[in-house]
Amino acid sequence: NNVFTISPNPFSKQTTFNFSVENAGQIELEIFDINGRLVFSQQKHMQAGKNKIKIQKANLPTNGIYFYKIKTDQRVDSGKLILF
Repeated sequence: NNVFTISPNPFSKQTTFNFSVENAGQIELEIFDINGRLVFSQQKHMQAGKNKIKIQKANLPTNGIYFYKIKTDQRVDSGKLILF
C-alpha cells in the first residue's frame, strides 16, 4: 500500500511530498498549472519504505493553484497544490 501526504499545503516557501512504497522502483512527480501545462517534473528511483520529494517555491512559476500527479509502479495519485 502506498501512502502519500503533502505538508504543508497550501505552502509559501517549500512543501514536501511524503510517501511510503512497498517495493523499490521509479516514481514520477508532475505538477501542472491551472491551464493544464506541465510546469515541473521529476523522476527518481526510490527505495522501499519511506521517501520524500521537496518542492521549492522557485520550482513553480508563480503563486496560485496547481495540480499534481505522482506515479509509482503500483499506483497513481493526484490532487491540488496551493502556492501563496
